[in-house]
Amino acid sequence: MLKKRKTFPFAESSELDMGKEGRLKVCSRLGGEPHQSKNLITERNRRNRINDRLLVLRALVPKITKMDKASILGDAIDYIEELQGTVKKLQDEVEELEDEQDNKNSIHLQISNTTGFTVQDNEHSHVTVSSAPTHQNQGSSSVNGIEKPAQEQRVEVEVKQIGAKEFFVRLCCEQRKGGFGKLMEAMNGLGLLITDLNVVTYGGKVSSVLNAEANCEEIQAQQVREMLLKL
Repeated sequence: MLKKRKTFPFAESSELDMGKEGRLKVCSRLGGEPHQSKNLITERNRRNRINDRLLVLRALVPKITKMDKASILGDAIDYIEELQGTVKKLQDEVEELEDEQDNKNSIHLQISNTTGFTVQDNEHSHVTVSSAPTHQNQGSSSVNGIEKPAQEQRVEVEVKQIGAKEFFVRLCCEQRKGGFGKLMEAMNGLGLLITDLNVVTYGGKVSSVLNAEANCEEIQAQQVREMLLKL
């Protein structure tokens, strides 16, 4: 005869509970804890990066009011705006200097009222003008109280060719209105570019010493002299 096995309900229930608990522990070990640890590590690394960058930012900004994050960021923004203002100011100063340099390269020189001459020069030329006090009239000279007409005034012209296309010119004449402008027109008409110019006024006279460069080799010194004698 088969004997019936006795059952103990309490024991079976305990065994079942233990089995569930074991499975829960296994499930927790397999999936729950590693995922949570990974998130914690990621968050910790992120905060460390933020803190490191805040430390770098705090070292770069000279004025820090407080040590909290909001104050550091606010001070950094103020410092950046200050730097931008400084850059703008420097750019304006550079533009002003460039404008001054352009004005120097393009010379517009007004000689004193005793001469009535105007010089317009380009960026490759050098102009020097000086004036001495004079009581002579612009259109005439006076010798022993007698007025001498302007057309009878003496003109001294010296022209030397110092290169294939370069000339040295010295012109001395009485002061008269528009005389220097005629000199410039004559030089331009001959195709001569003035590279250096020195003008001196003294005793009612004007002495002009200049270097000029021709745009071709066909121009001769005698040609230049004859043209200047007609002024």
